[in-house]
Amino acid sequence: MMVAKSEKPARPVEYLVTHGQAQEQCDTLCNLKVTSSSTGLSGLHLVLFRVEESHKLPPTRLSPGDMVCVRTCNSRGEVATSCMQGFIHALGEDNCSITVALNSRHGDPTFSKLFGKSVRIDRIQALADSVTYEGHNYNFDTSQSKALAQALNKKRQVLVIQGPPGTGKTCLLSYLITCVVRQGERVLVTAPSNAAIDNIVGKLSSTELNILRVGNPSRMSPSVASRSWGDIVTRRLEKFTEEFERKKSDLRNDLKHCIQDDSLASGIRQLLKKLGKEYKKMEKETTMEVLSNAEVVLSTNIEAADPLIRGMGSFDLVIIDEAGQAIEPSCWIPILQGKRCILAGDHRQLAPVVLSREAMEGGLGMSLLERASSLHDELLTTMLTVQYRMHDSIARWASNEMYDWLLKSSPSVASRLLVDYPFIKIPWSYKLCYKSKII
Repeated sequence: MMVAKSEKPARPVEYLVTHGQAQEQCDTLCNLKVTSSSTGLSGLHLVLFRVEESHKLPPTRLSPGDMVCVRTCNSRGEVATSCMQGFIHALGEDNCSITVALNSRHGDPTFSKLFGKSVRIDRIQALADSVTYEGHNYNFDTSQSKALAQALNKKRQVLVIQGPPGTGKTCLLSYLITCVVRQGERVLVTAPSNAAIDNIVGKLSSTELNILRVGNPSRMSPSVASRSWGDIVTRRLEKFTEEFERKKSDLRNDLKHCIQDDSLASGIRQLLKKLGKEYKKMEKETTMEVLSNAEVVLSTNIEAADPLIRGMGSFDLVIIDEAGQAIEPSCWIPILQGKRCILAGDHRQLAPVVLSREAMEGGLGMSLLERASSLHDELLTTMLTVQYRMHDSIARWASNEMYDWLLKSSPSVASRLLVDYPFIKIPWSYKLCYKSKII
């Protein structure tokens, strides 16, 4: 088997000529064999590949979630079949195996040739989100307390929380969500990117809230995957799935021995069909149970259109984080599913990414957060005004240029320097010289 990378999901690259050449570029894994297959959540077909002769996998940039193409190869390493798309489900802990979730199933010409053949999987390049986490700090300053009070006011159907850099917006939202859930309300939290949503999931994971991350598992951070809908349902169905796979395997073995007996073979096929229906029914019931117990549902703005979320009915509160980076149409997807809405972000930072000039001229370059913050003499907006991240010399520039001198520095960071940290190694002479200039 080989795994190679391409630049665009819709059009895989032309494959490298030799196995060695591909592996050297860390885009392709070669000489893999199919050892087993199983059924995953939502009928996903999981195929386990191992390196020939129990060798280790070579160094590779592949990671769980990467989109790939699978092809069988002949003895000379030449591609022998068409592409079968899927994504990397897991890398074996023994570093000798890799599991791929394939979109195609039994009956596909390529799939029928996988077993016993040399296979190659070509990677489709995916964008990687970076996630950063900050510690909890619930000693709120005056501006944070004001924003929290307004957010908890059920009479406010719309609120804009403007959070300049380092003002503790994410911590505030985490605490707000906890307070709202304790009042018996159900919350939908969205953001324009998976990184932003996973950041909030990370914050809420330390609470006792029943949170549910909905979306494409290949786009989620591995650190929050245990909170995803698919992972939760899979864990609850684990024993049932094992029994299902055992029964299915037994029936398929029986089917191999009665090919000449049409009536008996037909009966076994009916049993297999019935078994599949039972699995789907159990999966649906488990999914509904997980959804009904969720107190906080988290997804990207676009993924809020998922039938799983839309089928949950109206939410008491919708929170859109990083709303300043979202195009307005995407924000209306979650907003229309809630009774009231909070837009959190900062239109003075990154704007929505709009590549079309026509779309820019049509107004998509302005976020809903920016538009809402200017309505009704800015009565819909509250701003966090104390930053806890930068030296005051840096913050003063941002305050002057972007925030009309409203942004202030917390005393805890106002004069903080890197040279004051013990893990920063700076020659004594430079440190003394620098401090003398500061003084």
